[in-house]
Parts: sequence; C-alpha cells; structure tokens
Amino acid sequence: MEKERVCLSDAAAAGEFKIIRKGYENNQTMPEAHYHSYYEVGYLKSGESKVFINHTLYKTKAGDMIFLTPLEIHRVTEYARGNNERFVVYFSEQFLSILKKECGEEAVKKLFSNVRVTIPMARRDYVEDLLRKMEFVSNQVDEYTEFLKKIYLFELLIFAGRYGAMNLYTDLLPADENSTEQAIQKAAAYICQNFSRTIMLDDMARMVHMSPTYFSRKFKKVTGLGFKEYLNQVRIKEASLLLLKTDASVTEIACQCGFNDGNYFGDAFRKAKGMSPGQYRKSPEMI
Repeated sequence: MEKERVCLSDAAAAGEFKIIRKGYENNQTMPEAHYHSYYEVGYLKSGESKVFINHTLYKTKAGDMIFLTPLEIHRVTEYARGNNERFVVYFSEQFLSILKKECGEEAVKKLFSNVRVTIPMARRDYVEDLLRKMEFVSNQVDEYTEFLKKIYLFELLIFAGRYGAMNLYTDLLPADENSTEQAIQKAAAYICQNFSRTIMLDDMARMVHMSPTYFSRKFKKVTGLGFKEYLNQVRIKEASLLLLKTDASVTEIACQCGFNDGNYFGDAFRKAKGMSPGQYRKSPEMI
C-alpha cells in the first residue's frame, strides 16, 4: 500500500505544489492520523470512504471534495469495496499569495470554511478536467508551468468554494448514526476544546460510558491514534502555533497547552517535529 503522506520538502521541491492521483483497494486505510504544515484538497473521483478530521468522522462519496488547512489532524479510516480513485493536491501558504492579493485574505479564508463540498454530477467533468490539467502541467517544465498550476488551482478553489458558500452541496454532519463512532467523536471534540486541562483516559471512557480498555481500542480504530498520542498531537499542534505567533516562553506555552512537565513537552515535541521547540520557533520554513 502506498503511504498516504507527502512531506513539506516534497511540496517545496515541486514549486510549493504537488498533485497525485491514487487508486485504493477494498477496505484500505491510512496507517495513522497525522497533520502537516501545508494545505490539502482531495477529490474522490469514484468509490466511498470515511475520513476522520480533527474530531469528526465524515462519510465521503464520489464527487466529494475535502479541504484541509495547515495543522488539521486527519486520516482516511476506510475505503469501501470496489474501485476507489482520488486526486490529492498539496500546496503551501505561499502558493496562495497571488489569490490573497487579488481577492483579499477573508475571501481566500472563506474558500476553506467548509470541510467537505459535494460537486453535483453535472459539474464533475468540469472539476475533473481542471485536476487533469493540473496533473498534466505539473509534468511539464517551461516558463509557463508555475503560472498555469496557480490558474487551475485558483479556478478549482473558487468554483468549489462558491458551492460551499451557498450551502447547497455541503454536508458537515457526522458520518453516520453508529453509536460507537458518535461516542469517539464526542471524546475527540472534548479533547480539542479542553486540551489545556488535565485529561485522563479513565475520565474520557467514563464520559462516553465505556470501559477504559474498550474505549482505548475503539478510539484508535476511529482516529488512527491512541488516546495519549491524539491528546499530544492536539496539544503540540496548538503549541506550534503559539511558538510562531507569540513571544511567550517555551515553559509558558507548555503549561498553556496542558503539559505540566517541561521536559516531557520537549521530548514529545521533538518526537512529533524532529526538533526542539526552540529550534522550531527559529525555523523560517515552519507554519
């Protein structure tokens, strides 16, 4: 199975932009939940899947587009039986600079306000044609390549964003009525909203009326991460933003994000980011 992951250096090497097309076998899943410092737009051309994003499980079908901004925790938890094919486009914040200059920061932000947008059947050929054009020009090397990639991407984002803004084809409801999945989503949402507090596995299991062992097993099945791993990822994601956007000390940020032990915070951060909090703060490539 091809690993569903592209590192920032890969995107940067392709001019801050990369597009891939992938086919998936029955019941194939992404090995683990993760987040990254670039944007991701996925389009499911055929098939069905379940996608866990931050704290919500979405059921997607052919024609659905998924929009991820930097640092959102996500994982494809399941592909349905049959043919599953999807396009994935990765691009950096810098790649949007022209669009922001022409339309404004708020207008661009609005394009990513919906996590999932369903493209109606009559317009899917248009979307898929844009994706194929991006795929084609990405394999060309001349003085027009970078500009064409931007034009096609901007057209795709604006087209899909307008459907989302009209709320005609957007569904932000949880994936289904499965009581176990609903309970895990409730637990994950609580963690995202209360990460600065002390959060214990036993307390979370009690909150959703499960035994700790059963809760732990189901939490990993739905989210792709163990309870402690997920809690740390949520906290480190917030710490990453605070390191770059505030002047607070590393110790203060650790406390704000729920780490009561500075040494443990440093170890967890290095494991997740491959560098210390201080090095991350000084790194110009980070978001």
